[in-house]
Amino acid sequence: MILIADSFRPAMFVPLNSYSKPKNKTRSLTLIRLAINLGFSAGPAIGGLIITSFGYISLFWIDGITCLLGSTLLVKVLSPKKSKITDKTTTKNPQSVFSDKIF
Repeated sequence: MILIADSFRPAMFVPLNSYSKPKNKTRSLTLIRLAINLGFSAGPAIGGLIITSFGYISLFWIDGITCLLGSTLLVKVLSPKKSKITDKTTTKNPQSVFSDKIF
């Protein structure tokens, strides 16, 4: 499960660079990680409440409806932007990774 969740993390840096100002990058990244962690902690509890109240079939219906609503909201609220490289780092004397010593 965590493998799937962590595979999403590199993809979130593209919208972070596109929609966040350089001075707010840390705050934006923190809010994204907070949302992910809240989803992991509250999601199973809410899913359990839905299952006990309405049954297993309703869990999939509610998930599908919220995914459609979320994607519609995403398209309506965010206008597409191109990502700009704002943090450019260069190394003056790069070393090969093969020059490392064995521990």
